[in-house]
Amino acid sequence: MFKLHGQQWKVGYGINDEKGSSLSYQEIIKKLHPKIHWYYEQDDDYQGDFFVAGYDKRNHWFFIQGSFGSCSGCDWLESIDTEEEAIKFLNHFKKEIIEKPSKKAIIKYMLETSLNVSWSKDTLKKLVIVVQKSRGYRPKRSVEAKNIIQEKSK
Repeated sequence: MFKLHGQQWKVGYGINDEKGSSLSYQEIIKKLHPKIHWYYEQDDDYQGDFFVAGYDKRNHWFFIQGSFGSCSGCDWLESIDTEEEAIKFLNHFKKEIIEKPSKKAIIKYMLETSLNVSWSKDTLKKLVIVVQKSRGYRPKRSVEAKNIIQEKSK
């Protein structure tokens, strides 16, 4: 077991949590970036691409993309069997994140990215639709704030 980016990780067949359970790409991204609310889409096949977009409390938007395979010969995550390989993998997904200041900017970036993706355009478009429908971060109003607003509207 080792600690990196403030989290505990374990190497097994791929990267595991503290209990030894294998983690998916989606779970790893959530664990690396816990303060971001993520939306995840991947191709419906034994191999392909995945696309992840999310937002934080500042309403900044983030995007990560990657690919997956069906075996350790064609899937980076499944091929990891040393701590050094795990650290390289985790650092990649920690630093390869794209940040944009608004939902509009991240959608524009995602649409531009789709021009460079030949076989996974439909998957990326699904994520764009999810992001378009998302309301982003909306702070919950306290009961006091709601009462003040209701009083002013009377």
